[in-house]
Amino acid sequence: KTLEARDRGYVNLDDKTFKVNGSGVPSQLANATRYRLEPDGTGYNYASAMKGAKVVEHTKEAKGASNVLGKDHDKYLRNPCSVSNKYVVIELAEETLVDTVRIANFEHYSSNLKEFSLSGSLHYPTEKWTPAGSFVAANVKQIQTFRLMEPKWLRYLKLNLMSHYGSEFYCTLSVVEVFGIDALEQMLEDLFVGSETLPS
Repeated sequence: KTLEARDRGYVNLDDKTFKVNGSGVPSQLANATRYRLEPDGTGYNYASAMKGAKVVEHTKEAKGASNVLGKDHDKYLRNPCSVSNKYVVIELAEETLVDTVRIANFEHYSSNLKEFSLSGSLHYPTEKWTPAGSFVAANVKQIQTFRLMEPKWLRYLKLNLMSHYGSEFYCTLSVVEVFGIDALEQMLEDLFVGSETLPS
């Protein structure tokens, strides 16, 4: 029998067990491919500090950059909006086939992120970042979901903060989450697919 996605440890983004568009107004939302899941059925966040992810570089004017990897939404990354070329580089918990990124800003007295781009690398430091997508976020204080046009293997994710809404002094970001599958999960998936095609 063909295994369902959730039986293999993955879930589709539009599955009711991991439906996020009810808690946000994503500007780019599409059916995801596969996700690694936590034991409780939620998506496995490769950008979680609890999983070993960390911020390895950021704009020098930025404060609290590592807060985007934590669960305390009262803490956040803060940049003066006037600073140009704002960015943050995250070392993911594992080398990951990244499919989807979620971001949010919950700080009310700050400007929201508008345009941003993602790029990645398997190595750091590097002078060659592979483009992973450009996006426009909605002007809301909610989690928003963005899917890469093509999943990419990354260990380091660079988030370039290109523009913002409003005219507050500070531009803040509360959450960055990264979903996909890692090399081990991919190997297990390939084994499942291979076993299903073998003659009985």
